Amino acid sequence: MAGLLVDRGAAVDAQTATGNSALHMAAQSGFLEEALLLLQSRCNVDARTVTGHTPLHLAATYCQHEMADMLLTRGRASVDAEDNTGRRPLHFAVQHGAHDTVKVLLAHGSSVDKPSSRGLTPLDVAAYAAPPPGRPESLASVQALLSGGASVTSAHPWNGQTALHAAAFLRRQLVVDLLLGHGAVMDCRFWLQMGDGLRERSHELEDGSGGAEGCYLEAIGCEPNNLDAHLRLANVQAPNAGSTAAKTLGIAWTLDCRDPRPPIEAYVASKLDSAVTGVEARGVWSQPLVTSLEELSVTLDDAAATQRALAIWRQQGVVVFPSLLKGSVVRGLREHVLGKLGEGGGGGGLG
Repeated sequence: MAGLLVDRGAAVDAQTATGNSALHMAAQSGFLEEALLLLQSRCNVDARTVTGHTPLHLAATYCQHEMADMLLTRGRASVDAEDNTGRRPLHFAVQHGAHDTVKVLLAHGSSVDKPSSRGLTPLDVAAYAAPPPGRPESLASVQALLSGGASVTSAHPWNGQTALHAAAFLRRQLVVDLLLGHGAVMDCRFWLQMGDGLRERSHELEDGSGGAEGCYLEAIGCEPNNLDAHLRLANVQAPNAGSTAAKTLGIAWTLDCRDPRPPIEAYVASKLDSAVTGVEARGVWSQPLVTSLEELSVTLDDAAATQRALAIWRQQGVVVFPSLLKGSVVRGLREHVLGKLGEGGGGGGLG
């Protein structure tokens, strides 16, 4: 039928309202003969849908490795074409466990470490792409990427997380072991993510900390002054001591943020009034808030400062680190808090 339509002058590059061409549909379904006919009729091999997907994206998504090879070999498709979010066919092949397609794309020169516009490399996607419930773990795509030279140390530009950290959080132990075998390192963040993943699972199963405490102790062993590790450990050991308060103001909480926003300035704006009155967004602190900014101000220069910050957090639910804030934010914070506390325009510990 496709041949008859082409012979009668059908437009081979006609597209639907969503931008799908005949080649998109053939690529998705694995119709090799129809795709070859369209390529021989000089159709646009890199035609894009409204979301920026080329036929090669669809071949990768639907695990059509023979189709992918044909598009690249016979049609000279762009192997690293990006969709509207910067994802390439390799990202889609990895996401859907199409390890044969991964090998085809790499063999045709796809960049193994180039990230999407959201900062995710194909290896990051592989670490996140856990199998559906009831399906066994597959390491084929991860192994193909590593064999293709993927970097195990490549960190996300927003939060510094690596594929190992993602696999640790998702408790994908086989992936963790494979990455460690290729040079990844169990650093402080690895143990934090491992502990966070165990805590999430323990909350689902209601079976206590689920081994998270040991992970946080390992994290502290890696970085004794890491405040995030101390705060997580405190939450596990004393879950009712204000576990949500650590998100309130000035605490280095970036390891828990799935999105780098809101920045610290947004915390200042959204939590300031509740912080200075002693009321957290989801409850009231058991201790009255101190009235001196100096008492709330902590630096992160040594272990003693870390312990002091932890003590303040446990008692008050808020710690201010001026060094983490822009100068303009510090000045605005100082003026606002002084006004709220009735201390006038001078004094305080955030000057």
